[in-house]
Amino acid sequence: MLGRVVEDLMRFDVEAISIAADCTDADAIERAQACTEAKLGPVDILLASQEAAPRCLRPSIKRQRTDWRSGIDHNLTATFQL
Repeated sequence: MLGRVVEDLMRFDVEAISIAADCTDADAIERAQACTEAKLGPVDILLASQEAAPRCLRPSIKRQRTDWRSGIDHNLTATFQL
């Protein structure tokens, strides 16, 4: 999926790369940042997004504590770490 997005952007002469990283892992974020800056230079704009997993769409009464923690880690903690 990311590769297709990069290809689409490059058709418009946009320099783009895709880097996959666990956004809940601060070390992975630092490695992704270093890789990005090595290939493209300093980051001017950063888009952080996380696709909701089906289990997160359950009514709150049926969610497990691990679902809650995962949602917090991916949507709040990860954004803070970026």
